[in-house]
Amino acid sequence: MTHNTRSSRLSQRLASHLGRLLLVGSLAAGIGAAQAQQLTPAQIAYVKAETRKADEAYVKDVAEIVGTRSSTVAKIMPEHGRITDPVARLIAGLEQRLGKPLTDDQKTAIQAASLQRQKHVDWAGQNARNR
Repeated sequence: MTHNTRSSRLSQRLASHLGRLLLVGSLAAGIGAAQAQQLTPAQIAYVKAETRKADEAYVKDVAEIVGTRSSTVAKIMPEHGRITDPVARLIAGLEQRLGKPLTDDQKTAIQAASLQRQKHVDWAGQNARNR
């Protein structure tokens, strides 16, 4: 067997494995992608606007809970999707910035505000299909 033949077969196998990986990844992500593809550009814009509103309300709520400015909370907030527990990261950042630990009531209120934010974002995604 020549070097070119072996190299060609290896390339074919790698391409086959890559193709299977891409297929599995596509199928795994396909549910979310299929839902996103069903939305029109206007519906996507609606979801983005509602998500921005929910984020702004969340920042305002957290600022009121801890007694600081919204701009301070906004600077500390981690980006969505990048942190496994963004509320815990936000709480830790607030405690560091404020120089004191938050009370259990404040932490609970922040968790509740986060759940409210998520409910609003979920509602917007479902409501977008009716627009």
